[in-house]
Amino acid sequence: MNRSQIVAMRLIFWGVLIWVIDIQLLTPFDILSDPIGLALVACGQFTLIRRTDDAKTRRGFMLAWGLTVLAMLGSIGAMVPWNPAGLFRQFEAVALIAMIIFSFAMRRFVEREDLPPMINYWRSASCWMTFTYVPMMILVEAAYVWSLATGASMRFDGTDLPIQISLGIAACLFVLMLIPLVQFLSAVHHTREALDRMPPATA
Repeated sequence: MNRSQIVAMRLIFWGVLIWVIDIQLLTPFDILSDPIGLALVACGQFTLIRRTDDAKTRRGFMLAWGLTVLAMLGSIGAMVPWNPAGLFRQFEAVALIAMIIFSFAMRRFVEREDLPPMINYWRSASCWMTFTYVPMMILVEAAYVWSLATGASMRFDGTDLPIQISLGIAACLFVLMLIPLVQFLSAVHHTREALDRMPPATA
């Protein structure tokens, strides 16, 4: 097995972890910046593109890589003071879509690499992400459009949303959003370990 594939999975693991961690310390910017995390993910995806022989899998990786780069540029734009009306806010959704596409491409990748036990990990990750994030993204975008149309602000206490959202429900939604990420990171981790156990590729 080519060692670069193992490095790629490690980059994707830490990149996603850095991306989802939001730590601020007396500044408006993340200590672990979103662009850094997405850049690591993009580097890992690009490595897999170069080391993948199957054309269909490579196309999936390329699409995910392109969306990840777009999300990275958008996250950089969101950090600048002149970001008008949250112009770059939607790039968070672009990054999630990239992860969903990558999960489906990984299902084919592990099958082609003769790693059948990993298929279940990626099937679980792709299903959790699709059936959790896609409906949430639709609801969030609908609420955002509603807020623009009515001039109201979006707040989690429910005072300005058409549907009242208590803190308990908000906490449940937060946990629900974490489950697909945990599934994704688990799939990446186990795939890296499986690749590491395989014998090195011969020239």
